[in-house]
Amino acid sequence: MALPEGLVTPRRLIVVGASLAALLLAVGIGFSALTSAERSGAPDSAARGAATPSASASPSPSGGTGAGSTETVGPQAAGSTPPTAGPRTATEVLAEQTAAPTLPPSAKREPLVSAPLPPTASASKKLVAGFPAAIALKPKSTIVNSSVSSSGSIMQATLSAKTEASGDEVVAYYEKLFAKIGLAGSPVPSTGGTESYSFARGNDSVTLTVTPSKSNGASYALFGVLNVSS
Repeated sequence: MALPEGLVTPRRLIVVGASLAALLLAVGIGFSALTSAERSGAPDSAARGAATPSASASPSPSGGTGAGSTETVGPQAAGSTPPTAGPRTATEVLAEQTAAPTLPPSAKREPLVSAPLPPTASASKKLVAGFPAAIALKPKSTIVNSSVSSSGSIMQATLSAKTEASGDEVVAYYEKLFAKIGLAGSPVPSTGGTESYSFARGNDSVTLTVTPSKSNGASYALFGVLNVSS
């Protein structure tokens, strides 16, 4: 016997109820799995957050980092070997080995004349009184004349003499004599067959003129300008 269309039978109710139960069971299982995943992921996220240093952490005034931050130690911060210096250049080594020479202090030189200076005077065939000892007469010489002239702190002295020694011997004698008192000599232009040399030290100077004799020996003249304060 056929049932009228649209009539709900007990069989249909059972089928519909089973379908609803299966649907609810599937939804419940999915919700339970999602809740478990959220609960298990929260501790991991918290652990990762604690292990990751904060970008805003800054060193404290005492040299450490702020609270809750982790200081990262670089490869050279702990237990590392400092970098070795490169090879030194030849210029650096030479600069250390080359030291500026130190000159010894120069000895104080006494003036060739001292105050009071003698009065102006002259003499023939002998040394005038007060003639400076720095302008000494060459041994075995004959004096022609001599003179001194004083003005303030300056003395002018002249000496003319002749000797049987050659002109070269006269020059060699006075070069050696004046070198001992610091008078450096050099030749100066001259005429008439004479030789002239100038010796100087500071404000002091002596000029030597040598004229060879036609027969034997030579005649010579000395002119000195000496200063008390030299």
